[in-house]
Amino acid sequence: MLPALAGALCAGPGHHGPAVRLSPLADSFRPAKAVPSSARIQQVRDFSGKSRKPWRVRFNPRTALPEAIDEGETRSYGKDPETAAAAFLDENREMLSVDRSELRLAHSKTFAGLTHLQYEQVHKGIPVEFAYVRVHLTADGRVTGYQAKYEPEIGVSLTPSISAEAARAAVLSDLGYPARPEAKLVIFPDEFNGGLKLAWKIRARGPGMGSGSWIYYINAHDGSVLFRYDDLRRAAGCLLGSHVTTGTVQGLVYPISPKPSAAMGAVFPSTLPLTNQYMWVQDYSSASLVLDGQYCDALPGKVFSGMKGPYFSVANFRGPGGHFDNGGGVWRPKDVSIASPIPFRNDVEYDYTVTINNSDWDGTYPNGKFAKVRPHFTTFNIGSMDEGGVVWDADHVIVMNGAGHVRPGARTASYRGTRTSAFYGAAVESPSYTLRLKTDAEGTSGSFAVTQSSYLILTNAVSTPNNATGSLIWNHSRFLDGRLDEVNAFYHLNAIRDFFTPINKDPNSSTLPADLNRPVEVMVRAHGRADQLATLGGMWNAFYDLENDHIYFGDGPTCEGSGCQSPYNSFALDGTVVRHEYIHLVINRIYPIINFGEFGAISEAISDYFAISSFLPANPTLGTMGYYIGGGSGEGAARDLSGTALNAQGSLINGIKVMPGHWSGEIHDDSLFLSQALYKLRHPGSAKYLGTFAGGTFDGQQKADVFTFAALFYFPDNFANFRRAFVAACEQLDPGGCTGLKPSITGAFEDHGLRLNYYDAGDYYETWNNSGTLCQNNNGPECSTDISTMTSVSASIFPLADIDYYSFVAPAGSIRATLTLPPGGEASTYHAYSVYLFDSDRNFLAAGDPLIFKGDTTYWGVCPAAATPECLTLSPTVGVEYSAPLAGRYYVMVAAGPTLYGGNGGGNSASPYTLSVDASPRGSATAGIYSPSYDRDEINFSVPYTTFEMNVHPSSNTTGAELQYQYTSLRDHNFVPIPLARTDLASGYLETVLGTILPGSDSRGDPVLNGRVRLKPGFSARYPAIGTVYLEVFGRNHMGRVMSMGVSNPLALSANKSSLTTYENIISPSNSTAIIRYELLSAGTLRINAYTVSGALVKTIYSGPVPAGKGTVEWDGRNSSGGKAASGIYYIKAEGPGLDAVEKVAIVR
Repeated sequence: MLPALAGALCAGPGHHGPAVRLSPLADSFRPAKAVPSSARIQQVRDFSGKSRKPWRVRFNPRTALPEAIDEGETRSYGKDPETAAAAFLDENREMLSVDRSELRLAHSKTFAGLTHLQYEQVHKGIPVEFAYVRVHLTADGRVTGYQAKYEPEIGVSLTPSISAEAARAAVLSDLGYPARPEAKLVIFPDEFNGGLKLAWKIRARGPGMGSGSWIYYINAHDGSVLFRYDDLRRAAGCLLGSHVTTGTVQGLVYPISPKPSAAMGAVFPSTLPLTNQYMWVQDYSSASLVLDGQYCDALPGKVFSGMKGPYFSVANFRGPGGHFDNGGGVWRPKDVSIASPIPFRNDVEYDYTVTINNSDWDGTYPNGKFAKVRPHFTTFNIGSMDEGGVVWDADHVIVMNGAGHVRPGARTASYRGTRTSAFYGAAVESPSYTLRLKTDAEGTSGSFAVTQSSYLILTNAVSTPNNATGSLIWNHSRFLDGRLDEVNAFYHLNAIRDFFTPINKDPNSSTLPADLNRPVEVMVRAHGRADQLATLGGMWNAFYDLENDHIYFGDGPTCEGSGCQSPYNSFALDGTVVRHEYIHLVINRIYPIINFGEFGAISEAISDYFAISSFLPANPTLGTMGYYIGGGSGEGAARDLSGTALNAQGSLINGIKVMPGHWSGEIHDDSLFLSQALYKLRHPGSAKYLGTFAGGTFDGQQKADVFTFAALFYFPDNFANFRRAFVAACEQLDPGGCTGLKPSITGAFEDHGLRLNYYDAGDYYETWNNSGTLCQNNNGPECSTDISTMTSVSASIFPLADIDYYSFVAPAGSIRATLTLPPGGEASTYHAYSVYLFDSDRNFLAAGDPLIFKGDTTYWGVCPAAATPECLTLSPTVGVEYSAPLAGRYYVMVAAGPTLYGGNGGGNSASPYTLSVDASPRGSATAGIYSPSYDRDEINFSVPYTTFEMNVHPSSNTTGAELQYQYTSLRDHNFVPIPLARTDLASGYLETVLGTILPGSDSRGDPVLNGRVRLKPGFSARYPAIGTVYLEVFGRNHMGRVMSMGVSNPLALSANKSSLTTYENIISPSNSTAIIRYELLSAGTLRINAYTVSGALVKTIYSGPVPAGKGTVEWDGRNSSGGKAASGIYYIKAEGPGLDAVEKVAIVR
């Protein structure tokens, strides 16, 4: 039997040819090419009906024949095993489609009362490679199991077109070593390209052991390499002599879920190889890595393991996680005393470290080895979640690895909720561990206590390997309550991470676009009040906590009816859900999402899409996400990306979704507009299928997968912007083929109403300043309207589903946004719109929601998802206030009032609202004169510089910074832009100092962008009236929108003399202020007064310290009491360092 080895399926030494194909025996990766006929399904049912016990049947995905029948029992066929097997095959020939004349008995073995027969298939004298039939019988001739890989219809020509010598030459060309002289013809099943092939089976071996012993299958008709593998005899896939501790690791998991669809029905778990799991050897200090179900280590010793690897650590909120060891592990207690303060402070971290010393155990087990330790929580009440998975208090306790761990300081588990009974926490493979209580900015203070740690000592000949007991299957017996949540989550998390490996690439860089190597802790069976499960039911949600970077899976709804394999339809048992939540993490490792409106729907759509896409190669009919969990809508509901799948009642799960008619105001339901469009572009059965790459960085990868992933690096925040980003990725990554793909892309998006111009019917700002960008509207932060220099804006929420985003820069201090609402359809009512505030990292800061007067007819106090009935309020305004702790960019979002699910409702009106933002941009950046020189000043600046998680952009040269530096400009004292004072104008009077635009950090460690600009000669002559100036820095974001990054404090440019000048010096009804410009050669105290012609003081306009240089003040013609000065002539007198001057100002009332 072909060993399914990671090393065995690699290229030969020095080989640099095409990618190696998977083994024909790699069952879990076989693409489905046929489905059982209704007649065959009926035959199986009739067969099962004759059994005393029900049978479990699995069909071959290529031939659609039964390939595994087990868990039942037939009648007795007689005591002779071979005669009984023949009778069984003959009786069920129609169901099995096995021609017994092609079978040759290969093996027969009797063990523990059962006889196991294995036959090989030989067609017209030629062996069928990898084909077999196995029958398992009791002593009295009852069949208890059947497995087969049998080829029922062999139509391949059995006459070779090339000679054995030519085939050996093909091996030499591919491997670099000559083939052995023997060659035989076989029939080769090509699982992945379909059909059977006549092949020459040839052996070849290089000069040394490291070169391997290779078996090749050469197409006997065209000479191509069908398949090759290294057959060098190894212990469990490891080199004998080098690796002394070896074993295999498998898990009992659901390939998709216990019930992937109504058509598939109930599915039982399969034993599949695990990967990326730690297997510790001897003690905590040495860990081997399980890859593709095997581990190999040069260190001799016993082994131990849990649900932990370099990328994921899976814990169980109910108690201790799964554990394995073959070294006589003994758990020992150690008393400790840890108790959180009551009450504890908000927004802090408390660390408690526990250490197990050798002296605690080596007296009892002098030859033992330390393995791991876990805390025993006696009380736990930290943070809170409800049964829907809503986090009301984000406080949590993190179990962290100690210094001796293979990943020191990494997080092992994160606990949040209330337990009324004591429980064991996650284990740490180190003599020390830390419990970190992390509190949020607000909420209720709870407590936890740990009075004991339990640690594991390996006691049985720890330095002597026992490979016979070192292999394991993570099955029911290894987990709390016999449940498979932990291993199923671990398997699917690693599978979806591996799915991204070939597409998480940049064609122009070896740097990975997204960092998916950072470990994440995962909690299964999560619940806010776990000990009240019987009365409250399971937590009906799974979620990725983007703020704390961990994943939680709830128990799910109670399993009802027959066929339940677990008390609850656990989210961790559904592979589509597990993969979906990980994809949220992937997106967050690129850029942060606001889970609202189309922006939130994009995140859900991408997570659904990639979850399903990752299963499609082996399950081409799969289109439904989360079917095992149930129906309904919103979170925790099945979503069908194909639009054609049925539920158990025979109705469409959700059908085809088209925008805007099916808009619901719930991000999971609204995600289907996009996910269904992407599914069409990905599914090979679709007329709009984009196909795969042939060659290059993404060779063999699905184009829809690659373009979807690359589109995320443009930071799209609404459907239209995502479509534009998708096409941009197509043009960059497939320049030769994208033109031919665009009709399919356009068709798929527009099939679901995702038109680029849908919001063009809205207000002016939807399309304002979109030229030269990928922006189509302002329905997200990336394409928001920059109102940094505006005091108010009028726009509309129109049409249905519209959301308006506005951005501005502000210094630390008060921010106030007021929304004046448009009138409603009833007297004295107004459209119920909401206003929300976010920071530059897309964190929610504050909300202003209206008090609903008339809204949803079923649920009080919320708005309907549809446009009618109108959602109305009696208040003409809503607003938010926030005290900003830091300078930076902020976003205001205006949306229709919230629905039952917290999304934007269907309310919309062409009548405008007015948004006023009270927050000056001045001081949102810092600047100063770096090198003073008249008309050649160098000005240094520092602006807040928001960076997101991504490393590089796979289809452009942008980085993780939200904004890339574009240019710098100057504004005058009235905050009016100085037209030619821009660094991006060749004929301008300002230039960037080369090499000075660099990222850095401020005194708090927050990212900033530093740089310097310089005046060009002629500035003062061109702008003689300029005194005080402000510097403003601009950047371009990933969608191409140019936005203000910050505005400095006032600056005094260098002067070449001391002087006083007044401009606009006639104050009149048409000119309310006079401009007073001064120049100083040195810093000091400046006093500017206004006097009457008789010398009486009217007002002190300015008195205080000033720097050297140019400055500006204004006088509005009022006296020191605030009253208007009478018409007449007034003297403006300035006294300062080297300055004593008088100018005149006239007032005409």
